[in-house]
Amino acid sequence: NNDLVHVSFAYVFILTDDSTTGSATYFPGTAALMYWHEGMTAPVTVAGAEDLNANGTLDVTDFGTYQVSLVSHPTAGIDASGNIYCSFSSIMEGTDDGTGKSFRNVYVMETMDGGTTWTTPYNISPDLTSEKVYPTMARNVTTSCKIAYLRDQIAGHGVFTSSNPDPDNQDVV
Repeated sequence: NNDLVHVSFAYVFILTDDSTTGSATYFPGTAALMYWHEGMTAPVTVAGAEDLNANGTLDVTDFGTYQVSLVSHPTAGIDASGNIYCSFSSIMEGTDDGTGKSFRNVYVMETMDGGTTWTTPYNISPDLTSEKVYPTMARNVTTSCKIAYLRDQIAGHGVFTSSNPDPDNQDVV
């Protein structure tokens, strides 16, 4: 509504090991949602993983792989007043899918001042018994945010790049 480009993205750290072969090391333990718009000089962190037990650390021992950070998959919408809403998935400490991996849940937050300040993220899917990822929000927000997401009983995606342990879930080339 203000003719500015707004961008949200997950912060993830990848280190190039060898520039000749392109091999890299991926550090999936990062947990930050970044935001930027045309009037800003640099992106800022607007959300991270929730410290549910308030001990100052993120107590997650393992998690499903998506080749992204622990806070990821942002999607946004805007209402007629110019308020911007952002939904994303985030790891949930204190959860376990039965294999030792923590679940992710879907959160939403809002800015009413063009991105200067954001509300505290709100968990729209607070049950701790399933994985919720890949949120997609309708671009135009009316009386509520319309968000669809994937729900699964196992943490992580089911498509493996190699050595898939499930013979019924193989890559198709």
